[in-house]
Amino acid sequence: MRRGWQAACGQCGIAAGLSEPGGSPIVSRNAQIVLTTLCIGLLAFLSPALADPSGTRSAETVPAAFPAGETTALRLEVDGVARRALVYRPEATAGDTGSGLMPVLLALHGYGSRAEDFSRWVDLRALADRNGIVLIYPEGLPIAGVADSFHWNPAPASENNKSSSDDLGFIDALLDRLDGPLLLDRARTYAVGYSNGGMMAYALACYRAARFAAVGIHAGTMLADTAATCRPKGRTRLAVFHGTTDGVLPLTGGEGGLSLNAITAHWSGLLTLTERPGLGLVAGPVERRVFGVAGSAESTFDENVGLVVYRVHGQGHVWLRFEIDGQSADDWLWSFFTRR
Repeated sequence: MRRGWQAACGQCGIAAGLSEPGGSPIVSRNAQIVLTTLCIGLLAFLSPALADPSGTRSAETVPAAFPAGETTALRLEVDGVARRALVYRPEATAGDTGSGLMPVLLALHGYGSRAEDFSRWVDLRALADRNGIVLIYPEGLPIAGVADSFHWNPAPASENNKSSSDDLGFIDALLDRLDGPLLLDRARTYAVGYSNGGMMAYALACYRAARFAAVGIHAGTMLADTAATCRPKGRTRLAVFHGTTDGVLPLTGGEGGLSLNAITAHWSGLLTLTERPGLGLVAGPVERRVFGVAGSAESTFDENVGLVVYRVHGQGHVWLRFEIDGQSADDWLWSFFTRR
């Protein structure tokens, strides 16, 4: 795996600590600081209406109640390690199926980012309110001795893996501890990740398929180390979004990461899916490929569709925002997650 996942930067595609195979920095430390500062300023300028995280409620442990329409910052200890997450409880229960249980969506940040940063940049609260979703922004851990390295560890331990974080264990514990006070719907548990968070979403589909019904990936690759040990105990459905000009995690793959074509072949083969050309799409800069369970209705976009892959021409290492099927990409993703 080497430094493949470390090249997956946080917001705006700033590659913190990117280096050539020989170890020479591509971007100087001073340049990284300037670019990161500009990035943060740009995000603040573009998103003036988003909530200040200082206004969130804070708790040292998982609280007994989560007020509707508010974000709660919680801390919990997992195997002796302090972990953090932001939890937004929706204003309404539009997603209630009559069971009283609420669907849950985990939003996973990129490398070098924090939960607060990501919740500003990818603000999914309106989506949560419209659909009655419990929205969770978990936070990764830093790599010891590496500045600005909050990350997700999506691969098993190996001599090439620079991370020792047990992020699968953290996500398990987080969902388990929130299940009581929030009554989460175990059948409607989903995740979406950006960049290194997208790598983690692939890992959830591999190692936690019995828990996650579907995952979404924006500008993320699947690590070769993850693919080599991917034997899911269940069928997690996937939606993948990738820009053709992504220079951080390119479509063609890179050190430790698979190409988009290889990822598509991996999951369509693993889930025994065949392509449904009739559901494919070319609309302006957007191309879509759709794969469904072999033998199911070829022209129906239903729960038998297990993999959808979007290529967005002219877009780089960003959270992909575009209109498709009369919806925003975020609304389309939720409709894909919950399609029956």
